[in-house]
Amino acid sequence: MSKIALLPGGFKPPHAGHYNMAKWLSANTNADTTIIFVGPKERDGITQAMSLELWKLYTQNDSGLEVRPAGVSPVRDVYDFIEQEAPEGSTVFLGMGEKDVSDTRFKNIPKFAEPKGITFETKLVPPQAGGVSGTEMRGFIKMDDKALFQYSLPEHLSDKQKNEAWDIVTGLKEDLYDPRDKYYDFAKTNDPNPKKPVPNNYKYSRRNFPFRSMYERDLSDKEEKIAQDLPDKEFKKRYGKDWKAVKIATATKMAKNEGDTYEKMAAKGKKKGNLKQGTVRKRLKIKDGEKIPLSKITKAISKIKKMKSPSEKNKKYLKALNLAKTLKTTTHKENVNEADPKKGTGKKPKGSGRRLYTDENPKDTVKVKFSTRQDIVDTLNKASFKSKSHKRQSQVINLIHQRVRAALNRSKDPAVKKRLRSAFEYIKKRKEASKKKTQRMKNENTFSKGWWSNIINEILLTEGGAAGHMAHPFDLPNVKSGRDLKNIFMVAATSLNTNPGSVKIDGVNASIRLITLDGVKQFVMDRGSKKELDIKGITKDDLLSRFGDGHGMVKIGGEVLDMFNTALPQIENDLKALGAWEDPNILFNMEYVSGKTNVQDYGSNFIAIHGLNKIESKEVQGKRKMLTKRVSSEVSYNKSALQSMLDNLSPTAKKQGFKVYGSVPTEMKKKPNFNSALSQNYSVESTEEVKTQPLSKWLDEVSAIPKDEFIFITRDNTSKKVGAVSKQVYQLILNGENIDDLFNENDKKKAIDGFVTYLATEKLGDEILKVLDSPMGSVEDHEGVVIRDEKIASVPFKITGKFILGGLISDF
Repeated sequence: MSKIALLPGGFKPPHAGHYNMAKWLSANTNADTTIIFVGPKERDGITQAMSLELWKLYTQNDSGLEVRPAGVSPVRDVYDFIEQEAPEGSTVFLGMGEKDVSDTRFKNIPKFAEPKGITFETKLVPPQAGGVSGTEMRGFIKMDDKALFQYSLPEHLSDKQKNEAWDIVTGLKEDLYDPRDKYYDFAKTNDPNPKKPVPNNYKYSRRNFPFRSMYERDLSDKEEKIAQDLPDKEFKKRYGKDWKAVKIATATKMAKNEGDTYEKMAAKGKKKGNLKQGTVRKRLKIKDGEKIPLSKITKAISKIKKMKSPSEKNKKYLKALNLAKTLKTTTHKENVNEADPKKGTGKKPKGSGRRLYTDENPKDTVKVKFSTRQDIVDTLNKASFKSKSHKRQSQVINLIHQRVRAALNRSKDPAVKKRLRSAFEYIKKRKEASKKKTQRMKNENTFSKGWWSNIINEILLTEGGAAGHMAHPFDLPNVKSGRDLKNIFMVAATSLNTNPGSVKIDGVNASIRLITLDGVKQFVMDRGSKKELDIKGITKDDLLSRFGDGHGMVKIGGEVLDMFNTALPQIENDLKALGAWEDPNILFNMEYVSGKTNVQDYGSNFIAIHGLNKIESKEVQGKRKMLTKRVSSEVSYNKSALQSMLDNLSPTAKKQGFKVYGSVPTEMKKKPNFNSALSQNYSVESTEEVKTQPLSKWLDEVSAIPKDEFIFITRDNTSKKVGAVSKQVYQLILNGENIDDLFNENDKKKAIDGFVTYLATEKLGDEILKVLDSPMGSVEDHEGVVIRDEKIASVPFKITGKFILGGLISDF
């Protein structure tokens, strides 16, 4: 007898959890066929058609899964299937999730199954990996969060298929035309039966639509580029509901270069229909061949708008004027002086006809207000302003200065003049301060923030051993915003699923190297500094001189050096195979643990060798002269030779009460539930409000992680300079302290962004560590995991979760 499994649902849209439910149901019922009924109800723009396309994408290689569109409802289709399609004597399973167990809509199914001898059974499907709610998935789409959406798709999909899925839920919305919407008057003729009332769920395909959206790929590359370059704001302002049609038509004409553009035809009075009498040139009395001045067009528009009841002729003329103005301001190349560069410099180029010249990059704009002094203060405190470079900020300040000065000179009203005078005095001071900073940066260019950032990235991020601490995800050069940070965790999780990471041991770095001293081979310590003893190599006899009496490294160094030097004859061949016998710069990157060395109490003594580094000296430009930096970076090595060395070292280590480990690999048990962390609400308290929102929203608001910024914390009338991304800032805001009491106006945004960066690093890190296992137990019980994947970053980096705060309580 045949076995059939049924899985009804809305699936708006389907995600990894839904797909895994279907697979589980099929496998655990031994069903010949598993039928998925997709509900017809549209939710937040996600239609049944979209869901069917996604299911088709997911199941194209699953012969046992069949996807069907439900009619009135999926519940009704289940009853109809039992009554009309299910073979007599067959077994039918109904898959239900935990939240559907109490659903009474299916309680009468046995009554329909019994007359046909059908065995009916409800099958409870346990929660599946990758399960997020449909509401959350729709939220990802609304937020344009492609990374989170794709992360929640079935794992077996390729990157190409995941992009297809994203296109389905974001592109199809534009592919539908509703004939009840009079958005395009000329599209009315495409109604197949305009005399009949249109049903509520009727949608038109754009295939019947004469003008396609400028963002649809059916446009040529040239047309699409032109359409994207034309400013939406201007078209919306001048053409109202018809703006898209005008814009598409303009782009199409411009791309094909078929005579005049739409606007040119309107300006010349050649366009048929409403604009046939709108001869701008004729009405403005401009001779053929002469340019139409923008000032005359603007003046004519203003004149008509002031009319209480303009005639039909003037209304048509106004349309033509608006089209002509668009031509002058968006597509008319002769209006731009040849001397004007394509990118703004903040200065007016010689010979330019413009009154003010600034960058014309719409993605880099800052909305400005300057009617009052407070307007300017608010503008210069915006995140969109503060996130810009100093050069861009200077341009915005110059713009405000010029506009306020012009408004002040024109004003006649004493009250207005007084208000503008106050605003002008303020922006004048800001301009002077900006100019001084520009000069200072020119004088100190070698030591700018960017220069130091490069040095830090080049040196600190490559160390991961004796020369310093390993990078957190936010330290990586390619992580610049909150969204970048969120994405790096998702990419890291994907990497860990296929490329095991290494457990980050919470120990003391006790890196050593092999040198020849007085003709004898011996191991020495090296802390990676420029101190003479580090460069030479710290022998056991040097430990007290290097660290001082009572320092923990005296004991640790002595035990490590005794262990390795005692075992030297046994590991000589291994050292030669590793290349460390002849090269004194090969560093064994090693952690020493004796019970509780730092924060984590392991309850045992061991050393763990993570890998091999090479330490070198490098010349960098200092403030007054060239400086020598010692740089440590990972090198490739023979892994079997390292394992052989560990095996041969173990007997000696055991006598000293230590175990020896190499790199401890991790294993991912299941996908991390990032959405659990991202949906959690967090609050930031200020005098005016307590702002509470999910972590995901906080991250979206971090346009630039202030990792190289310093701010001042003020407490008890004392100011302390700290990094914006630091534990101090994180803990203060996390504990509910009022940011207005702690930071000045210029530092508040940086402090919040630093807090969010640390918060996300902890919470998203925890989600990864929760699902990682290792031969030393759950990675959640260790400092974290080290990821080495050049597809993500050229240097190794660590994910530490809650340990990012645990480091504060170290007693070492």
